[in-house]
Amino acid sequence: MQAGSTGLGKTVLVMKLAQKSELTRLPPTSPPQGALVLYCKTTQPVTWNIWISVDSEELPTLLAQLLKPKLLWFVLKSLISSPFKSKQDLPAKKLEKAE
Repeated sequence: MQAGSTGLGKTVLVMKLAQKSELTRLPPTSPPQGALVLYCKTTQPVTWNIWISVDSEELPTLLAQLLKPKLLWFVLKSLISSPFKSKQDLPAKKLEKAE
């Protein structure tokens, strides 16, 4: 996975989803109780452990994004053509405007 941010300028963070138990050091903050929590470990250009929480108010937006035909087609195509192959070394693509 890759992430960009306005705060990081042109820097791209390369990361992978991780189990909480895989992280050697947890952030000093804790995710909210009762939220869906994803843990990530960045590998480039820095090594960070990150948690991301999704609360119930954000679920409709998350589900709407996950159920977009373009995303469903991407998932299906990825599972059929090259399941579980890492694309971590591919360069980041320029983002298009959000729909």
